[in-house]
Amino acid sequence: MKRLICAVLCALLIAGLAGCGSVPASGIASRDDVPGSVIGVLSDTAAVAYAETRGDVHKYATREQLVAALKSGTVDCAIIDDSIAKRFVRGQLKLELLEEPLISAAFCFAIAKENADLTEAVNGALRQLKDSEVLEDIIDGYFSGGKYVYRSPEDLDRSKGTLTLAVGIDFPPYKVTSSDGEITGLDIDVARAVCDLLGLDMEISVITNESLVSAVMHGRAHFALGGLYDSEAGAEMVDFSDPYVTCTQRIVVRK
Repeated sequence: MKRLICAVLCALLIAGLAGCGSVPASGIASRDDVPGSVIGVLSDTAAVAYAETRGDVHKYATREQLVAALKSGTVDCAIIDDSIAKRFVRGQLKLELLEEPLISAAFCFAIAKENADLTEAVNGALRQLKDSEVLEDIIDGYFSGGKYVYRSPEDLDRSKGTLTLAVGIDFPPYKVTSSDGEITGLDIDVARAVCDLLGLDMEISVITNESLVSAVMHGRAHFALGGLYDSEAGAEMVDFSDPYVTCTQRIVVRK
């Protein structure tokens, strides 16, 4: 009997010690709980921009590193793109994907109100890109590990002129500047594909994010891209094209 009691006490002691070393749940139940927390993100993703305004951001180069940081309690939550969210938590019993996203915005081109013909032309080109599945291929190439890379037709006639695209700071994978100054990204590919369909050349003007709408309004650029979406305030100043991609950032927490 004494041996049985000792065995039970030992088991309880071991369980207690194990509990002391466990990492508590994140304590984040919705996006309203994210501000002020320690947030983990994958480097070179759009999540960085959205997380930086909400808490203390820790960047990780790989999915495995971010998972480990979340499980160990180094970060309170992770912000990741919807395209990889389900894969991120798959097989991770201690992690949970919140149903409510941190943000979900349909990105558009911003175009001057007096340039309605261009807005109509851009929308027509976007419809062609969707119907031909080129737009889907471009998006998959950046988010789903696809191998598609947009290339302009070699024999394209660009004699109709040039459109100036205004873009802001780097916002991977939408806009990225390489070490040698080359500007690439999903936004650039979509804008170039639109210009190709319109038979126009394209030049890029890099400005501040805060100046994107102003540049279009005052004629310093024909259109602008950079996390812009149709909003009541923005619609008073510029016109917005049809959406070309939806940016949804999801929240992963520790159970």
